[in-house]
Amino acid sequence: MPRTARQSTVQVLGALLALGVIVLLVWTTTTAAFIGQTDNTGNGFSTGSVVLEDDDGTDALFDVLGPSGAMAPGDTVSGCIEVEYTGSITTGLTTVDLFGSGLVAGDTLADDLTVSVWESNAGANTGNTFNDCSGFLKTQASEIVSAVPLSTFGAGTPVYAGTWSPSATNQTRTYLVEVTLSDSPQVDSEGKTAEVVFNWQV
Repeated sequence: MPRTARQSTVQVLGALLALGVIVLLVWTTTTAAFIGQTDNTGNGFSTGSVVLEDDDGTDALFDVLGPSGAMAPGDTVSGCIEVEYTGSITTGLTTVDLFGSGLVAGDTLADDLTVSVWESNAGANTGNTFNDCSGFLKTQASEIVSAVPLSTFGAGTPVYAGTWSPSATNQTRTYLVEVTLSDSPQVDSEGKTAEVVFNWQV
């Protein structure tokens, strides 16, 4: 084949190849412009709440301070408080546990005071006013804190586990708390005071 014919053939093949690339690009661009779409709108997210409340009305469970309310060796004082779960989360909750805090370090009286706590069964004492223990039945099974020294209880740890895991909003439990002064306290405890905060958590 003459050289000019080969050159023409090469040129024609090159032109056809270029044209094919252009057509392919045009076809690809054209097909990419055909799009179907649907939307799911209005998606939002929020968190629930975990809330415990009690019926103390800011009043202390115990007020055994000063000459008129001072404890003598062997004395026991008791009080009852109702705790209510008002959160919106009602599944997967832990037990409602109890611990003490706020005790002043080095308070000698705290070593001579012991704390015991009982947790009511579902529905027990419902409707009682704050610090009303009428109808509360103490049993070994319902005792969640047993004669723990206030110096230990008020240190913030350990946490004393109850048996109640809230499963609905507005569930309640009543807790009876007893504090006993040793019948043979240390001499250093005479005329002293001790204060503690009772905490419930879930």
